[in-house]
Amino acid sequence: MGVSDGGAQGAIGAAGDFSVPPSLSLLTGALGGLRDAVDALRLPLDVPGADSARRVQVEVVQVLDDYLLPRLEWPDGPLLVVVGGSTGVGKSTLVNSLVGSVVSSAGVVRPTTRDPVLVCHPRDYGSIIAGSGRLLPGLVGPVIAPVASPEIPLGVLLVDAPDINSVVEGIACWASGSWPPPTCWCW
Repeated sequence: MGVSDGGAQGAIGAAGDFSVPPSLSLLTGALGGLRDAVDALRLPLDVPGADSARRVQVEVVQVLDDYLLPRLEWPDGPLLVVVGGSTGVGKSTLVNSLVGSVVSSAGVVRPTTRDPVLVCHPRDYGSIIAGSGRLLPGLVGPVIAPVASPEIPLGVLLVDAPDINSVVEGIACWASGSWPPPTCWCW
């Protein structure tokens, strides 16, 4: 799923170059229908438990919109792995260790990482820079500059994120909602 020998284009490829099995289309349609039904629910009465039910309703729609449906619609899309956590816990050091070279500055000044650092395999680099429309739209260039490393498997995008709850102005915050949802977080 996303990790292959890549060929000339890289593992990420272009949107629409993956043949979706019928069962996946059925699942996508069913989850889309569930999403619409949950979103259409109206809970107008202020009865005990209504506020909790409204929060759950919003969370279910968000999970379907942000995680499940995008992955089903693009099953061969890249795996976005984000190394996150509080300032000073060693996120950049971990990323540098995984890559085997310094790709993200580590230091004693807090916060050190002020902008996300995205590391990918060199054959995926062109797909990220060209932008597939679904992959980091509007973020490559103005917000992040990808770093190519052969130590990262094809189809994996590794991100050293600034601390998630930074109060320092100007730090690119993952919580801003402008990033695509990660495939997984490493805390």
